[in-house]
Amino acid sequence: MNAQQAWQYLLQYTLVNFQASHSELGPKTANLLAPMVEPLDLSNEPTCLPLTDCLNSMPDQQLAQALSMLAPQLPWVTQGFFTIGNDIDRAYVEFVGPDGLIQHPDFRFGIYWQQAGSFYPSHRHNALELYYILAGTAQWQRGQSEFLPQPPGSSFDHLDRLDHATRTVDEDLLALWAWHGDLGMESYSMDGKD
Repeated sequence: MNAQQAWQYLLQYTLVNFQASHSELGPKTANLLAPMVEPLDLSNEPTCLPLTDCLNSMPDQQLAQALSMLAPQLPWVTQGFFTIGNDIDRAYVEFVGPDGLIQHPDFRFGIYWQQAGSFYPSHRHNALELYYILAGTAQWQRGQSEFLPQPPGSSFDHLDRLDHATRTVDEDLLALWAWHGDLGMESYSMDGKD
């Protein structure tokens, strides 16, 4: 499997699972992603994130192989507004979107990783957000409600400006995500940021 075949497999996997999502954002995202057949502009600088546990736990071995091929060549965002401190315990890639490997002005789509035993503090943004869990069970909090486990295969959304937080316990998390609506990063804020 080469990188383009890996991207096509990931894209097809996403289309099927977003289309079957219980969120209205799932089918909408799938319809926008369907024509994204162009190759990704991958990096020549390898990125080392510890994805082995996530990939080994996936029941779809072809998906694990595709992600194993793509992951080291992806431009993972690990710092900036996204995280606190210098430790890399969270990272994401924007495949499609205004800042994506494939440019698109109307939505963002990517992949998100969070290390076991880490906490992504309460944060908010104007964009409507969709998640689909690929590997690892993590706990999500919406507003002030209790943290609820979201296992692999879960699909859920966050409405605009709804505070949400994520914590992992024993497993690393790997998830697909999409944003719709107000895509501007200037609306993003996170508790604990200076």
